[in-house]
Amino acid sequence: MIKTSFLYKLIQSRPTLKKVLESIGWSFLDNLFRKVIGFFIGAWVARYLGPSQFGLWNYALALTSLFGVLASLGAGSIAVRELVRSPEKRDELIGTTFVLYLLGSLISFSLILIYSLYIAKVDSFVFILILINSVSFFFYPFAAVSVYYHAQLLLKYTIWAYNIAFIIVVIIKILLIWHEASLTYFVITGPAEAILGICLLTWFYVRNVGSLRSWRFSYTLAKALIRSGFPLALSSVALMIYARIDQVMIREMLGDLSLGLYSVAVKISEVWYFVPGAIASAAFPAVLRSKELGEEVYLARLSKYFALMAWIGLSVGFFFALSGSYIVNLLFGSRYEGSVGALRVLVWSGIGVCLRAAGDSWFISEGLERSILCREILGAGLNVLLNLLWIPAYGINGAALATLVSYSFVGILYDYLDKKTRKLFFMKLRAFPYGVHLLREYGMKLLRGGGENGLDL
Repeated sequence: MIKTSFLYKLIQSRPTLKKVLESIGWSFLDNLFRKVIGFFIGAWVARYLGPSQFGLWNYALALTSLFGVLASLGAGSIAVRELVRSPEKRDELIGTTFVLYLLGSLISFSLILIYSLYIAKVDSFVFILILINSVSFFFYPFAAVSVYYHAQLLLKYTIWAYNIAFIIVVIIKILLIWHEASLTYFVITGPAEAILGICLLTWFYVRNVGSLRSWRFSYTLAKALIRSGFPLALSSVALMIYARIDQVMIREMLGDLSLGLYSVAVKISEVWYFVPGAIASAAFPAVLRSKELGEEVYLARLSKYFALMAWIGLSVGFFFALSGSYIVNLLFGSRYEGSVGALRVLVWSGIGVCLRAAGDSWFISEGLERSILCREILGAGLNVLLNLLWIPAYGINGAALATLVSYSFVGILYDYLDKKTRKLFFMKLRAFPYGVHLLREYGMKLLRGGGENGLDL
């Protein structure tokens, strides 16, 4: 007989597990709210606009995402670290970060103009859409106030600001659909949400912390932030390349209609991608603390950790592979039925995403940040090369396959190439059969009504 109190007893008997679950729950709240609502509203908008216009919008979004990643110059997280260490330097750190964000935003905007006018040579309407999407760059420097909130663990202000902006824009999108507005108005909602969120966050800062006039710029500090943040900036650029370059290349090679279909496949397959990062940030510290209990215990828990992440990716892959056609037709409409093939390939990328998130925690704990940078650059180069070969040959399914291979390389295969991480490669391979073993083990405990020595994180 299965005891109904088994899970409760298991959680209560494992204080570490209880803390992990609580941390995961809090990490999910903000992402879950915006991702779920945003997904359904996005599906409604896509259904209204149709594949071609939706593809055009996503082209503008992909371009601004690709170049916009440079706007922070990698300084944000470094500034947070320094503010934690030296709270008395608040105004100098935030003021310097503001100037660096301004410089980065100008660089991003200039690169978008150069690419649009001289490389892609887009028509006037597409150029207007790209310009509209880029307007938020001029407000981004004020996002430097988030450095203070992150350093002080006052994330509720960030959550409030961006969720208020999100809710307002959701209402506007519904009204735009109701009044049968044109594509241009929907494009405006993107930067409008970002600008409103930044303005609210800045208002919270002025009201609760201090005046912006007290900010100071330090040239010495700016050099230090850029020097420390440069590898992070390069890693972010590489990550964005293999996450979004396929959409730019599809539009250039196949047109707006194909990009619209592919964008729907991407949105469905990525709707849950915040989950691995949330689990990794919450669960890995518990795994890391087991080092104090000995290498054997640490490796055993690390194996369980990888098994958990691998099977999350595998389970979600099966779910979307089986239900993808139904989801597309129900939410997006029959006009997007051509996206199902790409979706059935993309969903398996989630395994690489999960194992990459799990592996990143280990990389950072072992001081292998340079290996992360090398991995991301190689992954980006591989993605571009495969897209060049497979998009002309296989269309959007080729782009989906290129993404799957790139994510698998970054999440699993790269570890074999580096001697320092090779043991991680074999642990990830063993994660799949080991996951079956764990399921069988805990299933038997559940059936016996035992499990007092359950999942030991």
